[in-house]
Amino acid sequence: MAKDPAFLFYPNDWHGGTMYFTHEQKGAYIDLLILQFNSGKFTLAQAKQVLSICFAQVWPILKPKFKTEDNLFWNERLLNEMQKRSKYSESRRNNALMGKKDPKNGPAYAGAMPAHMEDENENRNTDVNKTGNRKPRAKKKAEEMGIWELCVKTWFDFYESKFKEKPSFAGRDPASMKKLLELVSQRVIGKNFEWTAITCSDHFLKFLQRAYADPWLSQNFLLQNLCSQFDKIIVNGKNGKINGKEPTGGNVDVASAFEKIDRMFSKTGNS
Repeated sequence: MAKDPAFLFYPNDWHGGTMYFTHEQKGAYIDLLILQFNSGKFTLAQAKQVLSICFAQVWPILKPKFKTEDNLFWNERLLNEMQKRSKYSESRRNNALMGKKDPKNGPAYAGAMPAHMEDENENRNTDVNKTGNRKPRAKKKAEEMGIWELCVKTWFDFYESKFKEKPSFAGRDPASMKKLLELVSQRVIGKNFEWTAITCSDHFLKFLQRAYADPWLSQNFLLQNLCSQFDKIIVNGKNGKINGKEPTGGNVDVASAFEKIDRMFSKTGNS
């Protein structure tokens, strides 16, 4: 069978997953996807050859988009789409052959195509729960973006709201973000919340707010610093302390504010 010359591309998903990428990063990302489409799982050496001089700059950003095993890298979504399209093409070919063998099955058979012939993402397009009710649009959109994309967006939005500029998100930042999300996920799962993009991003935002209340961290607001100070931020936030001391001045009750956030989030998390 000839090689499939195409794969399905979903513009909305692409936009949601790359909205904070530079044009250079987007171009490098699509180059790696095409490399995988043409050659299968690829090595780091192949990625360096394809990306050439921009590899060092873009690979730390793109690496979380790919799974890795035995020194090979691949994008899971692309792999699934290629496999699904291959099965679809094979079923069409088999149906055509069966129609030739039995002409009586021509038009009638064509009208009775099996369900697996439908070339669409039913879980994305219908997204209906067991009761038959559609999920709220905001929640559905967040889940489609995925935990990584939504939390990165949360980081960019929070940073820009405080410092009036976007973070660089280069070098060790993607690895630090991954570590932070692992720490946040342990707390979310430990509280018996459902592990979704929304619960993770909400807890992550609450963590960022606690971290920014620390005077030193507010002046050194880097992902690696947030990782190293994670436990301290959580403890001080619960105790209503800033930088290990009771807050002074103003009328803001930090502990009370975080307790209200926790109670409010608990209600929404259990609904």
